[in-house]
Amino acid sequence: MKRVGIIRQGLAFLILVSILVLLVKFDCIFATKGTSQAVDTGASELVSKLKVGWNLGNSLDAVSKNQGYKLDTETLWGNPKVTKKLIHSVKKNGFSSIRIPVTYYNHLDSNGKIDTRWLARVKEVVNYALAEKLYVIINVHHDAGLSDKYRWIYSDEVTYDIDKNNLMNLWSQIAKYFKNEGSRLLFESTNEIMDREKNWAWSYKQNFGVTAKLHNEFIKTVRATGGKNATRYFVLPTYAASSDEEEIRQILNYEYEDTQKNHLIMSVHCYKTDIDTIAKIMNRLGKYSKKYNVPVIMDEFGVKNDITSSKGLSLVKKYREKALENGVVLFWWDNGSEYGLFDRTTGEVKNKKVIDILTK
Repeated sequence: MKRVGIIRQGLAFLILVSILVLLVKFDCIFATKGTSQAVDTGASELVSKLKVGWNLGNSLDAVSKNQGYKLDTETLWGNPKVTKKLIHSVKKNGFSSIRIPVTYYNHLDSNGKIDTRWLARVKEVVNYALAEKLYVIINVHHDAGLSDKYRWIYSDEVTYDIDKNNLMNLWSQIAKYFKNEGSRLLFESTNEIMDREKNWAWSYKQNFGVTAKLHNEFIKTVRATGGKNATRYFVLPTYAASSDEEEIRQILNYEYEDTQKNHLIMSVHCYKTDIDTIAKIMNRLGKYSKKYNVPVIMDEFGVKNDITSSKGLSLVKKYREKALENGVVLFWWDNGSEYGLFDRTTGEVKNKKVIDILTK
């Protein structure tokens, strides 16, 4: 009887150990799953989810310096107000992401405060897109852009302190307003920012580098607002959104003071209409993306006027083909007119052939 008892005790002990081992394994499985859900995937994986994007051009970015402080600027350049129907059509027809350019000039009071009604309208349109599960990029567009008619923030050593204060004033307010929005919302620091004289020559590359300095201040300013901005992804355009070598190097060589790792994305624009040039630019972007381990998006490109001609379609195909080869995500520039893919009033497709090339 004593021996049987010992055996029984031994079996009980083995069963207990087995149960404990199973519990540990069970717990580890859930711990690993929880960790994998919490770990940030990084900018490269996020960019792969953007897939193909569309620009809501000439709407929330419309501006008129002659009209001063004004709420209703959305229709200034001939497009109707943005509707849920339009954004639904963009998603329905295969786009995964949307860039919403925004200009603030007409919405600033004498103290530099953004009209909260304007911020509310921007948020309303952003929410149209988020409700469709689109990834969304918002930026500071013509304020820090290329056109002399609209720009007032520059990438210039001489006026750096003024420009930094003006740009950070905007972003501190924008960031606070959107601080609770989830990670599908991305912030893009500027647009096609240039120095006061619009210099392109490499002898002015110090002003190319000022763009990176402004980006660094943007990163610190937005991160400091807390909330979801503490881990938000940022898009950093090159000087003038150029795809040239030196402008790219000035952005990628800068040591940004970001509290997050792998949360930065570089962006460029391109409207070239020569197939060989397009291929060369795309290969360059792929090379630098791999060299610096920073994903790249071309968040403006398009083919004007001859959009549905055989030449126009061949150009779109080349952009798409070379973008896929080099891991570059494309965002079509739609201004509602010569680059338009959708009817801005009805949401109906205007250029199915182009959309099919981009999305299929």
